[in-house]
Amino acid sequence: MDVWVTLGLILAVLGVAISIYYGRKQGRPQPSRRPKIAVRVTNNIPVYDLPGGRQELGDHFVAVEAVNTGEQAITITGWGIELPDGRGVFVTRPPNWATRLPHELRPGAAPARLLIPADDLRRINQDDNIAFDDMRPYIDLADGTNVYADRPVPLA
Repeated sequence: MDVWVTLGLILAVLGVAISIYYGRKQGRPQPSRRPKIAVRVTNNIPVYDLPGGRQELGDHFVAVEAVNTGEQAITITGWGIELPDGRGVFVTRPPNWATRLPHELRPGAAPARLLIPADDLRRINQDDNIAFDDMRPYIDLADGTNVYADRPVPLA
């Protein structure tokens, strides 16, 4: 009789283990691991403090800012402005006060700020006859995801 009880216990444990394995394998809902990031685009004109309390306006930039609203760190690897014909506009020499890439953006950290001179976008608007509303800023994440800004380039 002891052999049958032992065999029964072994089969019961094996059955529980198999059901746990197949339950996980069947794809029970897991918490979302997708990054949560808000990308917005704004105008940005730096103000420089000069001796004697004076201030001077700097050049006009379009800023693409990314905020991590999720629970896990993300890495921004690139960014640009997508044009309607499939081309992209990229910044090869950002100003020294822009966020350097790649950049790890932790939840609750200060936004990553990526900048392009507004005059570069105005030149594309005039030379290629592309409307600012057709210029879509985006960021690239290390996992291959592209996240577009909340609106097109805010120039007129």
